[in-house]
Amino acid sequence: MLKVVKEKNALAERLKNAETARKRFDEELKRFATENVTRNEIRQSLEDEVRRLTQTVGQTEGEKREKEEQVARCEAYIDGMESKLQACQQYIHTLETSLQDEMSRHAPLYGAGLEALSIKELETLSRIHGEGLRQIHALQQRKGSHAGSPHNLPPNHVLYPPPSPPMAVGLPPFIVPNGVGIHSNGHVNGALGPWFNHS
Repeated sequence: MLKVVKEKNALAERLKNAETARKRFDEELKRFATENVTRNEIRQSLEDEVRRLTQTVGQTEGEKREKEEQVARCEAYIDGMESKLQACQQYIHTLETSLQDEMSRHAPLYGAGLEALSIKELETLSRIHGEGLRQIHALQQRKGSHAGSPHNLPPNHVLYPPPSPPMAVGLPPFIVPNGVGIHSNGHVNGALGPWFNHS
């Protein structure tokens, strides 16, 4: 009988220990399940964050490429405008040079730069003006009686009085009354082009 009680107590103790072990296992299983869920949530959250960052990086790279293309287009446009500006500046310089050459060549016709002319050039200029005055006098003779204009002018009379200094008729301000042309760079222009016929 004592033996049966001992065995019964031993079985009860083993049952109690087994129950305690089962509870610990259940708790461990719950903890593991909770940790597993938490790990899955963390992993899912990290994967979502990686996807979001990947999408953001892709958008940023696309925007960067678009900005680089815009910058390249702007640089090409600026290069084109600089080329056009240089062409315009060269054209303006050519026009200024042509204007100065034309003014230098025609200045003697307006009484400027006569000191630089040779005797032959002065004679040619005098002949040109003399012929012009003869034509003016002939026109005055034809029209003078009808228009009431004076036609008994002396041969050396000039139809219009000479302009007062500092500017000759039709010349820009850089032709000074002493007849020497001044370029915009400050140098005296003494070179007169072949405005008359040498032959």
